[in-house]
Amino acid sequence: MKLFKQAGEYSIEIWLDPETGCTVREFWRNQQNEFEAPDDRPAMAFFCPKTRIREQARWMKAGELHRANDLPSQIITSPVTGIVCVRQWSIDGNGHRDGDNPSYEVTNLFTGNREELHFEKWGKFHRIGAGAVQYFDPQTGKLTKEDFWENGVQLPKKSGAPKPSMT
Repeated sequence: MKLFKQAGEYSIEIWLDPETGCTVREFWRNQQNEFEAPDDRPAMAFFCPKTRIREQARWMKAGELHRANDLPSQIITSPVTGIVCVRQWSIDGNGHRDGDNPSYEVTNLFTGNREELHFEKWGKFHRIGAGAVQYFDPQTGKLTKEDFWENGVQLPKKSGAPKPSMT
């Protein structure tokens, strides 16, 4: 069943599971019909009807992934284990995170070990002195491969063990 509500300047679409009556989807839209929600609420949220765990949440502004204050704009959680398996940081639809922090993280939903990290600045892979895209063994969590990028341009593979730093 699908419900519609109005909350000030925003409209809300809510889908309910027919068996449990629990919310399974919740979409917020602004007056321009773009995905956006007030007060740091996710504009899109998906829930598992059996566990009621929020499986996915997307914070958006004017229809683009966006969240301020160094908070993730998208979070994907396993409905079985409750482990957060994807976190993504975006500003105005571009992958971005300040400092030497990843803008995208993938975690193995069974082991809890990281599998992948991306470092982006304003939608372009960028990291000085270490891989901007890193892959890890999901069983051990050890780094297995890294790709080097600066300002969205892929660089040849570097040798040695560089120290991460951002400029």
